Amino acid sequence: MLSDKEKRFVRYWEEQREGGKWSYLVTYTVGGGVLLFFFPLMIYYILTMLNFFERAHLPIIAIAVIAILASFAISQYFWHRNEERWRSLTSK
Repeated sequence: MLSDKEKRFVRYWEEQREGGKWSYLVTYTVGGGVLLFFFPLMIYYILTMLNFFERAHLPIIAIAVIAILASFAISQYFWHRNEERWRSLTSK
């Protein structure tokens, strides 16, 4: 017997699956990439007195690329984790 929380997850994940894996990955990669891009920029502006990024020689474009790659990896991880959870719950 599934709990209410598990039933909500199954409904949520079935809706996500209808959109497809690539739609999910693109949505969360872009959204996460934006967040992961602006977070280092906020730190950059907070730490300008220390010239952190200038000493690290890390250009803004590198931060953007790292943010997109990290966001894609995180989205991929969550897709697989949710897919496994959905399979285990729907097989009960």
